[in-house]
Amino acid sequence: MKLVLPLRNWTSAFRFSTRYSALGTAFLLVFLVACSPASTETLPTAVDLNAFSTNDAATQQSQTADAAKVIATRNAQSTLNAPSTLPPTWTAAPQPTEPSAQPNPVSPTTVAATGTIYYIFNGDSIAMLNADGSHEELILAGSAPADLVLSPDGQWLAFTQKVSDTVREVFVMSLKTDGVPADQQYQPRQVSCLGFANVVYPAWAADGHSLAFAASQALNGVLGIYTADPAGQCPVGNHQRGLVQTQFKFITGMAWDINNKYVYFTSTTVYAVDTANGTLYPPLTQTTGYGPDFDPVYRPNSTTLFYLKTGRDDQSATNGGSLSQVDTTAFATFPLQELRGTLLLALEFHFSGDGLLLVASGTQDAFVQNMNVDSAVSVVQDAKFAPQAILSPDAETVAYVDAGVGPKLVQQLWIVNRRGTNRQQLTSHKEGTISDMNWAAQ
Repeated sequence: MKLVLPLRNWTSAFRFSTRYSALGTAFLLVFLVACSPASTETLPTAVDLNAFSTNDAATQQSQTADAAKVIATRNAQSTLNAPSTLPPTWTAAPQPTEPSAQPNPVSPTTVAATGTIYYIFNGDSIAMLNADGSHEELILAGSAPADLVLSPDGQWLAFTQKVSDTVREVFVMSLKTDGVPADQQYQPRQVSCLGFANVVYPAWAADGHSLAFAASQALNGVLGIYTADPAGQCPVGNHQRGLVQTQFKFITGMAWDINNKYVYFTSTTVYAVDTANGTLYPPLTQTTGYGPDFDPVYRPNSTTLFYLKTGRDDQSATNGGSLSQVDTTAFATFPLQELRGTLLLALEFHFSGDGLLLVASGTQDAFVQNMNVDSAVSVVQDAKFAPQAILSPDAETVAYVDAGVGPKLVQQLWIVNRRGTNRQQLTSHKEGTISDMNWAAQ
C-alpha cells in the first residue's frame, strides 16, 4: 500500500528514544511512527556462526584464523542458496509463500536491486549481502564491531572494534575485491591507536580523506574529539590528533560539513569544532527543556545541518522530537537561528547522495520524503522490529529490517521500491540481529 501525504498536513506526537533519532523539516513534512513494537520477545544474544560469536581475548586468535578460512573460500561459494555453503545458523531466503503472515505483504514482482548491503550481525560480526539476495557471507567475525559507516565514495567501511578486553579502536576495511587474493580481501586496518576503552561514532569527512571520532580513556570517561586519516601508519603517518577535550561523557552523533572544515556533534545541544585549530564553539542550539538535541546529519549539497530536537506534545503528555535545522554559514551569534518541524518519533534518518530524498524510520514504520516537494510515501508499516531503513545508492530502493514469514520473530532484511511497491524478503536467518546497515553501489 502506498500512502502519499502532504507534508504540511501531518500532526502527531511521539515518544522519544535516546538511542536513535529522527528527522523532519520546518517547511516540509516529518515522518511519523505511532506505536511500540508488536512484540517484546527477547532475541538470542549469541549465535553460533562457525563458532565466531565469543569476543573474549582468549578466543581472538582462533577466531581470526577461522574467519580467514571463511574469507578464503568466498570465491568458491557462488551463492548462499545451497545450505552446505552457509554458516550453521544461516539459510537462504525463500520466496515468501504466505503474504498474509507478513506485516508488509510481499509483491509477486521482485525488486531489481543492485549493489551490496553491509551490516553488523548479532553485534559480533560484519556481514555482506548482495542486494538481489543472491549471496551472503560474513566478512569479519568477532571483536564486537560497532558504528559501521560507509565512506562517501562507497569504497571503505569504518567501524570500531575491540582489540583487547579493555581497548577499542577505529578500523577501516577496503571493499575492493577485483584483483585482490581471496585471503587478503576484507582485511581490517587499524586507524586509531589511543589505547582507550571507549571509542565511538567514527564519521567520514566529505572528501573521504579523514575520520573524526570521540574517545575516552575509561568507558564512562570524559570524551575528546579526534581526527585521523584512514591511510598511513598511526599515530604520525596518519596524522592522528586530538582536536579538543570536551566536558561530556556521552555524545549522540557526529557529522562533518561538506567543506571538511567543521565537525558537528550532539551532547544535549549541538556543538561544532573547527578542524583547523580545535576551537570548540558555544552551543549552536538551545534545548526545549524536555530532552536533548541529537543525531546531527548534514544534508548533501547544502549548508544545512539537520538534527532531532526533543519537544512535548501537551495533548498526549508524551515527549517527541521535531526535525530541526540550522544554517551553518553564519557562525556569528550563538545560538544559531533554528527552524523546527512537527513533532515525530523516528529512530533514525538518512539522505540520498544528492540530498533530494530522505528516508526516516521509527519503531514500526518508515517513510521516504522528497525534500523539494510537500509529499512523503509510506514504505513500511507495522513492522515487528525497528525498520532502520536506508536508501540504495540510486535512491530507488529501500532496505529495512522486519520479521520474516512464520511465527518466530527473527530479524530479517527486506527491500521495497521507494514508492512502497515490489516488496521482497532477502534473508531467512534462524536467529540473530541486524544493525548499522550501509548500501554500496558495488
